[in-house]
Formats: sequence, structure tokens, C-alpha cells
Amino acid sequence: MEKITVKDLLSEYRQGRRNFRELNLSGADLFEQDLQRIDLSGSDLSGTRLAYANLGWANLKGANLQGAELSSAILQSACLEEANLQKAVLCRALLYNSNLREADISGANLQMADLRYANLQAADLTDVDAQSCNLDRADLRGTTLYRCNLFRCRLVNLQGARISRTTILPNGHRADDL
Repeated sequence: MEKITVKDLLSEYRQGRRNFRELNLSGADLFEQDLQRIDLSGSDLSGTRLAYANLGWANLKGANLQGAELSSAILQSACLEEANLQKAVLCRALLYNSNLREADISGANLQMADLRYANLQAADLTDVDAQSCNLDRADLRGTTLYRCNLFRCRLVNLQGARISRTTILPNGHRADDL
């Protein structure tokens, strides 16, 4: 996997290049960068700082974002299918209409994230803190929600989701209390 510097990435992006597939950007600092429609599919972005970054319509399919900082990032309509988001911080992230099908989001922080219309089919949300998340019309069919905290989530449709007894539901009750 080719390593690229942040300076080179931003320079080439400004010149119109959008294809940055299968690059190593682990640990990079891309705070507040505008990278709309970038293709980082298959790239290593583990530990990358992407807080407040604009990744709207980005292709991050199969990317490794393990432990990445994505607080308040814009990921509207982004493809995160099969991405590794384990222990990523996505507080207040805008994931409206994003594709997270089969993504591993286990251990991530999704507090107050906007996941309206998101495709989370077959995603793994084990041990996720999703308090006050907006899940209006999100597709959770086949999604694993074991030990997940959904307290105060809005407009959640859990039909077809896999829930453990230790999952905290939007009303604050555990699934085993019902």
C-alpha cells in the first residue's frame, strides 16, 4: 500500500485528482479538510484525524478507519460499505443517506450522529454508544446491536435488527426488560 503525505494528497486533490484508492494515510491529520467526492476505497485511514472534514459523497468502501476521529465530519451520501470503523469517534457526524452496509462499527461512538436514511444492513454495532442518534428511516435489517446504547435515539425502526438482552432501547429500558 503506497504511503502519501497529507501535503501531496491535498495538492493533488486541489488540482482535480479524486482517485486515491488503496493508500496508506494512517495517523494523518485531515482536520477540517474539504474532500468531497474523494475515492479512498481500500485505504488505510486508521487513527486519522478527520474531525469537521467534509467527505460528502466520498467512496470509502472497504477503508480501514479503525480508531479514526470523525467528530462532526460530513459523510453525507458517502459509501462506507464494508469499512472498518471499529472504535471510531463519530459524535455529531452527518451520515445522512450514507451506505454502511456490512461495516464493522463495533465499539464506536455515534452519540448525536445523524443517520437518517442510512443503509446499515448487516452492519456490526456491537458495543456502540449511539445515544441521541437520529435513525429516522435508517435500514437496520440484519444489523447486530449487541450491548448497544440507543437511549434517546429518534425514530428508530428495529424491525429485522439483531438485538441482545443487554441493548439499551431508545426509551432507556434494556431489551430483556420487555
